[in-house]
Amino acid sequence: MDIEDMKYRLDRMEKDIDSLFKKTNAAAVAQAAVDEKLSSMMSTLAELKEGVSLLQQTPLKRYEAIIGAVITAFVSAFLGFFFGKWM
Repeated sequence: MDIEDMKYRLDRMEKDIDSLFKKTNAAAVAQAAVDEKLSSMMSTLAELKEGVSLLQQTPLKRYEAIIGAVITAFVSAFLGFFFGKWM
């Protein structure tokens, strides 16, 4: 191997290493972008879970109010009938 051949090989290796460095850097930048998007999606998912939880509680409260009104109506009707019959 002569010196010219070694210089050529060294230059080629430097270009390969530079290319590899650029690809690695690009992959790191892309990974950072993916991490940021994932973080954003996770926070949005947490907000959606909270919203769904609130929506699930609302019909339950309405159901309880309806049941309470029905029970009150039955008790009122029974008491009205009871007091109307005996008084």
